[in-house]
Amino acid sequence: MRKRTIIKLALLPALSFAGSVATGAETKIEETRTALEQWVEVRKLISEETNSWKVDKVTIQDTIDLYKKEKEILEEKILKAEENMTIGEKERQKLNEEKETLVQGDSVISNALPGFEKEIIDIAKRLPEKLQKDLEPLLKRIPKPGVRSRAALTERLLTVVGILGQIEKFDITITVDKNSQKVPSGEISEVDTLYIGLSRGFYVNKTGDYAGILTPGPDGWVKTDRPELASAIRDAIDVYQNQKVAEFIYLPFEIN
Repeated sequence: MRKRTIIKLALLPALSFAGSVATGAETKIEETRTALEQWVEVRKLISEETNSWKVDKVTIQDTIDLYKKEKEILEEKILKAEENMTIGEKERQKLNEEKETLVQGDSVISNALPGFEKEIIDIAKRLPEKLQKDLEPLLKRIPKPGVRSRAALTERLLTVVGILGQIEKFDITITVDKNSQKVPSGEISEVDTLYIGLSRGFYVNKTGDYAGILTPGPDGWVKTDRPELASAIRDAIDVYQNQKVAEFIYLPFEIN
């Protein structure tokens, strides 16, 4: 009995040791399992971060390439802008030179224009009545001597040029004018007048009892009655207006 008791007592430490060993092994296994899980998780995170970095790297590289392209475009625009500024500066200088020339030209015109306008007024008095009526709107634009005009210098110059242009046109063409006049009998009669430029005019009424010649004078055109020319003048007017077959018509003409 005593022997069994001793054996039991001897087994107790052994069992206690074995239990202790088993508990330690389980703890290490659990720690190992935990460490392994953490290692797997770390590897997973590393893999995810690696993939994410690859994507980010591509995105960053694309952004860098885009910025480089935008930089090239901006540099090109800056270069063109600088070239345009150079061209613009040259153009501005050219325009300033032209402006200076125009200013000088305006000064010359401003000094000469009043003389031209005075000559136009004097010339207008010697023009045929038909042409004076045509020029009346333009002649009214010419300022009176001693009166300051509100019209721009360019406008005044164009008025003078316009008047001279109409005078020149009248001088190189044949013109027929129709108006009502008081004839020597005291009646109002419709009269046709044929102008040969600014050199001579011929007039005749419908009935043919009033006809004559118009010649330039210092104070306007002068009428000279020539009733015997009525038929020839009427024929000339009809031929000019295509109301009669063309033919040679003799009319008196003097060159001074």
